[in-house]
Amino acid sequence: RYYITASDDLGGDVRTSVWPPDTTAVLNFSLGSLFPKDAEIRALPTLTQPVAGQFTQPPILYCDSARDHDAAAVWTSALRELGLVQGVDFDAVTVFRANFGVGLAASATVNLLADYQTVVLSSGTRGNWTDDQNAASNDAKLILDWLATGGKHVLLAGDNLSGGLIGSQAGNDGFLLYSQLGISYYSRDISDLNGGMWDLQVSPTPGNGVLPDNISWQVGAGCPEVRKFDAITAAGNGQTSATLDPVGSSGGAYASVVTVDNQTLGNRTAVMPFDLERVSGMTLGSAKAGSVYSPRANLLSYFLAWFDSEYVSSVGDLPGLGQVAVTAHPNPFNPSTTITFDLPRAMEVSLDIYDLQGRLVRRLLDESPYVTGSHKQVWDGRDASGRATSSGVYFYRFTAGDRKRVGKLTLLK
Repeated sequence: RYYITASDDLGGDVRTSVWPPDTTAVLNFSLGSLFPKDAEIRALPTLTQPVAGQFTQPPILYCDSARDHDAAAVWTSALRELGLVQGVDFDAVTVFRANFGVGLAASATVNLLADYQTVVLSSGTRGNWTDDQNAASNDAKLILDWLATGGKHVLLAGDNLSGGLIGSQAGNDGFLLYSQLGISYYSRDISDLNGGMWDLQVSPTPGNGVLPDNISWQVGAGCPEVRKFDAITAAGNGQTSATLDPVGSSGGAYASVVTVDNQTLGNRTAVMPFDLERVSGMTLGSAKAGSVYSPRANLLSYFLAWFDSEYVSSVGDLPGLGQVAVTAHPNPFNPSTTITFDLPRAMEVSLDIYDLQGRLVRRLLDESPYVTGSHKQVWDGRDASGRATSSGVYFYRFTAGDRKRVGKLTLLK
């Protein structure tokens, strides 16, 4: 953080101005500081200090590699909707591309990325990776080297992602990334191969293990300027977790999501040849009306759950922030788990359990008043009718005032 002083000497009358005018918060590095962001220089990773002498960093890095600010705002908004806090649960960075000719690799190294567990890398809706193939190749090599360290997860998304970042020439880093991500690239414009349709939908492949089978998401090509989605298929170790189809059909030849579960290195990767900003709605399935998230956050939540990224923010453990902390133990559980929540002040609390398809399973608390401090609520693994639920993944949604936390629960029988 910085401030600027300027002094004028008018015939011995010396006067000094300071910007910003209030510098009292210049050394206050808490997340809630009122120091103006225009006077901050950000560096990654963000570090917080929950205990004296101990530092932590966010597990997730979101990177906008297209200078597409509208698309970037959609990603960060979806992450916040999932209950994640920027600077604690995720970092967000924009790297210049196009005429500037630099990418993530110009700003980061494998060592800098080492402690991130998940990287979400987006080319936005403009697909600018092809503007500088050297930068694209460098980014591909960085991702390859980072994945080689093991225990990492990456979601690559955006227009012209495959043709730009991943490349198509044998022997270069982009081509090597093809095999790591398990995809084959056919065309920058899927509409030429998909019946000439611009408005498509994400249709999950039955039993794919990443996305629920009975829900689809609409994907719009945009107006007035029509955007183009890559045509890709799964290859090698890749799995087609969903296809990109004309609305009303499913099971087409081209993939909307290709995933790889590399159990040797402990990596999980996903490629999505369109940006989250293009997701415009959810159709089909019984979860349409009662989904816990917006369609965009809903789609992102399934990737993070598959990556096993931590949903519940640790921000409540940081002193002085007045945040809400929620944990569940044991997890996985059988037959019951205890959800513990800490409140910084007296608040009304709601607590709901949802299944993997976003359907409400059980309402445990409904605007119940609680005093400041730590509280516990047990879920016995039963639904609203008292029936035992089956083994699988569930989510709890905790609301206290305007604070929301969402966490994953696994029932094993």
